[in-house]
Amino acid sequence: MIINYYGIRSSARYESLNYLGAADEFEISEVKIDKVNGHHFIATKK
Repeated sequence: MIINYYGIRSSARYESLNYLGAADEFEISEVKIDKVNGHHFIATKK
């Protein structure tokens, strides 16, 4: 996985609505772009 290449630790989990992010935590989500092939991701800081 590409994030492992950059030394980013990753985990997948379900979060409750009351979840509070840890310090320096960010979220990576897959986004689909109409009429564009491939996988696209966006990173957002919590």
